[in-house]
Amino acid sequence: VSFVASRAKSAAFAAAEKAKKTYESCESTSRESAQRKQQEASATQMQAIHATVLDFEANAAKRRSAIALAKDMKNWNAHRKLDLLNSCVKVATEQREACRKSAADWDLLQNGLVDAP
Repeated sequence: VSFVASRAKSAAFAAAEKAKKTYESCESTSRESAQRKQQEASATQMQAIHATVLDFEANAAKRRSAIALAKDMKNWNAHRKLDLLNSCVKVATEQREACRKSAADWDLLQNGLVDAP
């Protein structure tokens, strides 16, 4: 979009300059011809202004979408880190509980062997 708007802007400015030069170099004394050239230059200038506005809006939209994507990635990464942290805490809790049970079972086995005749 921005490339097309930029090309339109360049073409409109070139046409405006051409119309302006044609109007300024107009040697005919005809009032109608001069008015027609002036209207042509004015219309081309308006097209150039419109193309500039379109180019600006396209660049602004591109910036907004890039910023929105960066914010989404930041939020997604924060959410992902939180999920990873929660799963690590869960695994650590399960491992701690398993170690406690293993130590208790080991104590029972050791006591059973020591107490056995």
